[in-house]
Parts: sequence; structure tokens; C-alpha cells
Amino acid sequence: MGLHAGGIDNLALSSVDPNKAGLAAGVLNSCRLGSEAIGVALYGALTLVFISSGVISAGLSLENIPIIASANLAGLSHQEAALSIYLHSFCTTVSILGMMCCVSCVAIWRLLRG
Repeated sequence: MGLHAGGIDNLALSSVDPNKAGLAAGVLNSCRLGSEAIGVALYGALTLVFISSGVISAGLSLENIPIIASANLAGLSHQEAALSIYLHSFCTTVSILGMMCCVSCVAIWRLLRG
């Protein structure tokens, strides 16, 4: 992500009045960091929901949820089931977030087109 950040900053800041470059940089970085925080929170919440439902459906103890969420399965008695739950929740979460990104890209493209 860091490879293109400088180019995007340069493009955005070169399109505003030089007297307002500081304001534009602040708005740009606030939007970037705010969206990252929302993305991380959404990723964590979705992953936890899918891990919790997987643990319940597999009949494992609810005490295993933090262990599975940390992906540190070394001391767990049901490692194979826990790994399966973790992988399923990770793949499902990434798929949902990927679809959200695709929908957002199409929406932004349509807004910029007009």
C-alpha cells in the first residue's frame, strides 16, 4: 500500500491551491487513516463472528474462541477442527471485504464518469 501513497498524495495535493496544501494534506491523511481504522474493525468483527459460529456449530468450548482467533493452535486439543474453523472464517471474511471493495470501485467509477 505504501508504494502508491506518495503518488496519490502528489496527485491530490498538486490539484489544490498551494496556499491550502496543508489543509488538503490533513484532509487526505484523515480520510486514509479513518478508512483504515474502519477496515480493520470490520475485518476483526467479521472474523470473530465467523469463528464464534464455527466454534458453536463444531461443538467446541466457547473458551477456544480467543485461541482460534489468535491462530495460535499449538496447545489446543482439537487442532484440525480449529484450523478448519479459522481458515473458513478468514476466507469468508476476505471474500466479503473483497466484494465490498469491488462494489465500491464500481460506484466510484460511476460517480467519476459523470
